[in-house]
Amino acid sequence: MAQLPSLAREVRMAKSNVEIVRGIYDAWPRGIDAFLEALAPDIEWRFADNFVYGAVNPLIGHQALREGSLKALKTDWTDFDGQLDELLDAGDTIIGLGHYVGTYKATGKSLRAQFAHLWTLKGGKVIRWRQYVDTKQFDDVMTTRTHRTPPQR
Repeated sequence: MAQLPSLAREVRMAKSNVEIVRGIYDAWPRGIDAFLEALAPDIEWRFADNFVYGAVNPLIGHQALREGSLKALKTDWTDFDGQLDELLDAGDTIIGLGHYVGTYKATGKSLRAQFAHLWTLKGGKVIRWRQYVDTKQFDDVMTTRTHRTPPQR
């Protein structure tokens, strides 16, 4: 009697949520379309309060991301990247810790700003992203002033 192939060998293991999120960070240098592949079409993208690219918050969907913040990050900066230091697995939520780096073209100033990202996944796609970052570091790099004058009392 011929032996039937084991179903366990034929079923490919689905990527873990950690692997999916790591792949998103790895996709950024390949372009916006590669970056969007693991994001649900109706993703909710929520910036940190007072983030320079967060005038519309949250952004909903691929098109809003493509035309908004992602395009600006690719065009306003040289070598902008979210360098991942660590991923923490909390089941359907993955926490990414790292640093934004890059040089703002208009000022020539370099950035290294610590971030925390919360990625929520469902069915192998990211359905929600939340950002926590020191927005002052972005402001300092994107402005030409060299110091701030304290308010008069």
